[in-house]
Amino acid sequence: ASELFNDALQKDNTLIGPRYRLAQCAFAEGHKSQGRDYLISEAELAPEDTDALVSMGSMFLAIGDTDWAANCLLRAVDIDCANADAYYYLGLVSVVKGEAEDALEFFGHVLDSRPDHIPALRDSAIVYLAMGRLAGAAERIKKAMALDADDSQLKALERKIKLAQVIERITDFLAKYVPAHRWRG
Repeated sequence: ASELFNDALQKDNTLIGPRYRLAQCAFAEGHKSQGRDYLISEAELAPEDTDALVSMGSMFLAIGDTDWAANCLLRAVDIDCANADAYYYLGLVSVVKGEAEDALEFFGHVLDSRPDHIPALRDSAIVYLAMGRLAGAAERIKKAMALDADDSQLKALERKIKLAQVIERITDFLAKYVPAHRWRG
């Protein structure tokens, strides 16, 4: 397959698509750096295909290149402002960058158009949990569990959220009724 795409590029170096396919081949063969180079050269051609941009963004994210991932995904959103997949991956980019509020905003855009998007529900619950915003985490995991109650990952996350809620209630109770000096070492 790589030979065919290379041949196509030799015939017309301005073609959009072959570099993307060559990147996929390079990643499949374990050549991360070469795959990244192909992806960058494809992205620089400014394709207008939202699915290709989302796919390239997810590939950049998979190799840890959040800047190029965000670039591709934001271009996809510019073309199709309702693209749930682009917003989902932008949420993941924000998580990787440690930008929790942005992640929640992007996941919210996904859920506005696709309220049954389990990965966005799950991942936003994780972000809420990490931020200590347990009500938001509980709300999102409840919706996800209603859609797929048998998912073991969702069940484990639900248990973590419930445990965090119990710990929060116990801590609040102790802080309220136990004199402050007993908490000091």
